[in-house]
Parts: sequence; structure tokens; C-alpha cells
Amino acid sequence: MEETPRISFRLNGRGPGGETVTDRAAEMVFGEEASHGWDAMDATKLRPLSDRWATLSLVGQRGGRSVYKARESRPRNLKGGLSIPLEVRTRGFSGTMELGWSMEGLPENWELRLTDRLNGRQIDLRSRDAYEFEQRAEGPVTRQTEGELRRPDLQMPAPDAGDQPRFTLSVRVPVGPQVAEEETPESVRLNPMYPNPFSSSTTIPFELSENAHVRITVWNTIGAKVATLVDRPMEIGEHRQTWTPSNLPQGIYRIMLEVDGRPFSRPVTYINP
Repeated sequence: MEETPRISFRLNGRGPGGETVTDRAAEMVFGEEASHGWDAMDATKLRPLSDRWATLSLVGQRGGRSVYKARESRPRNLKGGLSIPLEVRTRGFSGTMELGWSMEGLPENWELRLTDRLNGRQIDLRSRDAYEFEQRAEGPVTRQTEGELRRPDLQMPAPDAGDQPRFTLSVRVPVGPQVAEEETPESVRLNPMYPNPFSSSTTIPFELSENAHVRITVWNTIGAKVATLVDRPMEIGEHRQTWTPSNLPQGIYRIMLEVDGRPFSRPVTYINP
């Protein structure tokens, strides 16, 4: 039986006094029968019974309300991409946290990134398997009462309205054929953008060996087009196009150059000034 593609997360923390916390109950799965809404493969997060704890949850929807989830499921034949918030919650713990992950059965062309909203860092999940950060306790150590221990339902409370989870998992499925830099034909050359990373504007240099119709677009990490810079016939020679983002979050974007319908692309990193 073919395995179900998934990303499994783990969370480990160590405090200044040697105290430790751990959570291994969070995963993203892509199933044949899964949907973008709540389905049988989804699962809500349970509240820990210990006095001191840290949890990692995916933030999703159930019945029109935001919920913390231990498992988020989406269709296997994903189109374009998606972004899923991830939240770290703690009680009675401050210290260094390590967020780790492992992947099974995911298509090789899917782009997977984790964004830390607190400092703007973006991590390619395929280039490493863990990320360290500092976490402060949200509240003091609290003892579970006997009544709470007897309750059959210990689900985490719903996220607060307007809450902004610290992390975002972005999955991007490339749209259309992707051409690697070394495969770019001599008739077209998409050179590296400069500066890169950039904070205000970047220059996109490219060369044409013949007259052609040129289209330059910008795409975000979830496969959504955010800008069209050029869409017109252009003459043979060297060209430069400037991109100045407007009202866009910082992060990694992909510049797509299409010459007579042939696509070529390069990534560029935008950092808010």
C-alpha cells in the first residue's frame, strides 16, 4: 500500500535549570480522501496533564471556528499551494526550544518552508531538519485539579480572536513546467537579481538573442501571483526590469520570466525595510 505523504513535527525544550518539555503530536498529512475542510483524518489537540508543558499545534478550522489541531489533512493532489499557521504554547516553561520535522512520501518538486513571524526568518524544510528559538512562559506552573483529571475531553481551548501564531508552514506546488538554470537555452538568459536579498527594490537582468514576447511575473511561496511586471513584445539584447514590492510581507518570492511561453525562474528574498 502506498504511504500517505506527511510532515511530522516534534518539539523539545530545555530550560536554564535543566527542566525539559517535549511534544511529538503534530503532523500535516496529504490523503486521497482528505479535503480542505474538516474530515475524518483531522484531529484536535489535547491539553497536557503535566504541570509544566509546551505544545505545538497546527491552527485550522472546524465548524467555522479556529481550533488547535494535532493533525491537519489536505488533498493529496494539491494545486498551487497553501499556508498553515503553527503555534507553540507553553505553561510554566521558558528556555531554548527545538522544532524538528521529518517528511515521508512528499513529491520532490513541492517547496516547503517554515516562517518564524517573530524575526522574519524562513527555513527550507528540505535543507535541514530542525530550528532553534527562545520561548518565554505564557503562565506559571499550575496544578491540574482532580475534576480536570477526570474529564474525558481535554482539548486545547480555541485560539484567541486575532491571535497571530508564531510560525507558518508554506507548501508550494510549482505551476507549469520549471526550467533549471543550467537548462536555460542560449537564446534566453535570466541572470541573478541584484541586490538579493533586498529591502526596497531589486533589478532583474535578462538577455534575449531574438525578438520575443516577454512576460515577467512574481509569485509567493504558496503559488499565488503577486505582481505582473512586463507583458509585451521586446527586442533582442540585454534588458533590466526593476521590482519594487508594494504592501507585501517579507519573504522569498520567485521571479518568473516567460519568453514566447517558455518559463524560466529564480528566487529572490525581500526583507521589509
